[in-house]
Amino acid sequence: MSSKTSDIWQHFEDQGNTAKCRYCFKAISFSNKSSSNLKRHMRSMHHTIPIERNAPTATTSSIQLTDNDETTLPAAGPSKRQGDLLRFFDANKPLTIAQKKGEKFKKFVRMLNPKYEVPSRKTLSNGLLESNYQRELAKLTDNLSKTTSLALTSDGWTNSNNTSFMAVTVHYINDESNLCSNLLECTEFPNKHTADNIAICLKNVAEKFKIHDKIQAVVTDNAANMKAGVRQTKFTHLPCFAHTLNLIVQNAVQKSILDT
Repeated sequence: MSSKTSDIWQHFEDQGNTAKCRYCFKAISFSNKSSSNLKRHMRSMHHTIPIERNAPTATTSSIQLTDNDETTLPAAGPSKRQGDLLRFFDANKPLTIAQKKGEKFKKFVRMLNPKYEVPSRKTLSNGLLESNYQRELAKLTDNLSKTTSLALTSDGWTNSNNTSFMAVTVHYINDESNLCSNLLECTEFPNKHTADNIAICLKNVAEKFKIHDKIQAVVTDNAANMKAGVRQTKFTHLPCFAHTLNLIVQNAVQKSILDT
């Protein structure tokens, strides 16, 4: 007959008719007369964790993160309990500057797999980021090629360093009838924000993604240069509703409050 003092209950939380696994949080049904389901779950899903209380376990003192590049691992021996990785770290202790630079993370990775090499900054910037960008770009281009109509939103701004930027976002409904929004361009805009330059930017984006004949409207704020730029592209211009409403409210407030 099952007892709540049985070794199996150090791995589960009693929830009445079910028991929640402390490792994967799955709810397992069990009988008051038998805990075989719980043991079966441990053996199939967490076979590296011994069920018995007196089984050897890896403790905090057996795994140490030293200041050098070597990580002290527990000595080889009987099966070690997998446990919760958080017990190797002090969650309340703030990270030092050295830890924030990634040394502790590298040691942590070596604990998980000594053969794994953490990618360098050069590998990330020149390899992984570029390959991920190309993959997402191909996926977006394919989605746009299947779309018959879409809309653009665009805006330009200048940051605190007096550097100008221009952004263009596309909005469309995909094959699964879901509304999608993707940023097509967000780049430094070295030229003046004239209507001519804005029109050139919009045309270049439309040409890059081959969507020129699919654009139903371009939504911008009510700035004169933005409206004129869209008109030069021959696309239909729609003013941003939120921006227009904001202008209406500001105008109403200014005219309703009299100086005293």
